[in-house]
Amino acid sequence: MPQPSYTAYKTPTRYPAMIHYLESQFCKLNLWFDWLVLMGVGHHQVQQIKDHVGVTRTRAERMVWNAFAAAFQADQNTPLFADVNRLMQSISPSEKPLFMAHTMIAVHIHRGLSIEEARLEFIRWLNEDPVHGIFGEYRLTRELTTVPLEGLPKISRPHNRRNP
Repeated sequence: MPQPSYTAYKTPTRYPAMIHYLESQFCKLNLWFDWLVLMGVGHHQVQQIKDHVGVTRTRAERMVWNAFAAAFQADQNTPLFADVNRLMQSISPSEKPLFMAHTMIAVHIHRGLSIEEARLEFIRWLNEDPVHGIFGEYRLTRELTTVPLEGLPKISRPHNRRNP
């Protein structure tokens, strides 16, 4: 009886650089399965757009990727906002800063920056204000690691965080 052979998952080449980046990061973290669920929602949306709007699959995918980028920036008017928000609620508090960092970097990549330029832009934003790195009870470091706020100096001034 022949033995089954398995090949490792590889992001399809037709996917935009933003998705390649996210998948390369999330497969290393406990976020991979959450990401797969969100991608499943995206694929369903592609088919819905293709069927109901009458555009090509390529155009429908582009529309979904743009909606992902908008949802990652908390645009409540995008059709994928609720799905991204649900995903955010399911991510553990210690991993939420990493998810936010990687999605913010991915949005910069989607806008045309290289991975290195996008990371530098995110780090610049992170360094602008000490509050930018606080996500719940965790702080995100410049090295893109999380540390609990417990034991770190408190930042007392209120601040409205804005995406870079």
